Amino acid sequence: MEVDSVILNEDMGYKNGPMIGPDAVREFMGESYKMLSDFLRGHGVRVILVDSDGYCEPLIPVWLKLGINGITPNEVMAGMDVAKLGKRFPRLVMMGGLDKTKLARGRDAIDEEVLYKVPPLIRRGGYIPGVDHAVPPDISLENFEYFVSLLRDLCGWNED
Repeated sequence: MEVDSVILNEDMGYKNGPMIGPDAVREFMGESYKMLSDFLRGHGVRVILVDSDGYCEPLIPVWLKLGINGITPNEVMAGMDVAKLGKRFPRLVMMGGLDKTKLARGRDAIDEEVLYKVPPLIRRGGYIPGVDHAVPPDISLENFEYFVSLLRDLCGWNED
């Protein structure tokens, strides 16, 4: 079996910043992260992501140095902006990062959010578009279908 990616669930951030600083991550988790990423890469895993809620951008450089090359879900309400992260960290693999609250506001809001972020990140590579966490119940089926259809068109995922 070939494994494409592994997600480490850490929840290292909250709305205003990481719950642990970069120095503490290096000191207390660095060796374990490095051993784990080396093991996974040795077995063909190319993408190792941290699933962390909240604002955890200050930890990204540490993770990259330790062999972790991705982050998800990139919560917009906490200040995680995948468009800016993609420019700052060109090798960073990202999943999510599309503001789930915009899906409830209708097509114009969906277009604004998706068209600002997705096309440049798809060109850049290393990005899997999706909402920045679970889809809340206030999103209509019609809006969600439109969102999915727009992503399919932009990413070339058409069923044709």
